[in-house]
Amino acid sequence: MFPGDSVEKFYKISVSYEKSVKVRFRVDVRPGYEKLAEVLRCEIATDRNGVLFDGMMKDASSGFETLLSSASETTENVVYTVRVSLDTSVGNEYQEKNLIADFIWWVDEIENLTPPQTGVDSHVVLWGVLSLGSGVLILLLLLAGKRRREEEETN
Repeated sequence: MFPGDSVEKFYKISVSYEKSVKVRFRVDVRPGYEKLAEVLRCEIATDRNGVLFDGMMKDASSGFETLLSSASETTENVVYTVRVSLDTSVGNEYQEKNLIADFIWWVDEIENLTPPQTGVDSHVVLWGVLSLGSGVLILLLLLAGKRRREEEETN
């Protein structure tokens, strides 16, 4: 990034749960990359709560949470928007500096998490009948071929 530049990224988190859960989020700047985090402005927002954080990247490690609640089992999406920008007043000592940060999401209330609906229904009986029918068909074809060869040998 050059001074005056900004970047915006979107992250969609899907959570399958019942009752309520808090989706937690934090930014971990990796060791050795702290220099640029001192001047890199960061805004973190969700489609549900609006702006959760607006400050320097180095201060975004404290963590943020979004509460999800539902009376029944459900899957909800939370869209996080992360915008970073570099002010035009940033000095030369930040040139050619890199920043690597990990974005971490988690839920502490794991007992309220449920398996997500994948859309794949397992039709065990249908697949069993199909397999059995295929096996019987193959067996009948083998027997018919054997019978034909025996008839050709006798003629």
